[in-house]
Amino acid sequence: MTDVTTQTKMIQIVSSRPPKDLNVEIAPEDTVSAILERVGLDPNRYWLMRPGDQAEYELSEMPYSDVSDGEKLHIIPNSIVGALS
Repeated sequence: MTDVTTQTKMIQIVSSRPPKDLNVEIAPEDTVSAILERVGLDPNRYWLMRPGDQAEYELSEMPYSDVSDGEKLHIIPNSIVGALS
């Protein structure tokens, strides 16, 4: 019998305002939308920023390969994304 367990990573989602720090386990097939929903955030109201806060992910992207286990990713309300550009 072959063991086909999915490799997962634990990441921390951080924000300067509540919710402050959220830990979430992600798998390779998890989209940004699914990750935000898993921690109780509306994907239509928040952006998940790429490592280093260079730019935001699209909701359909899968960030698994971009992040290391234990890495922190920032979230910001999408109402201020345009203000940061």
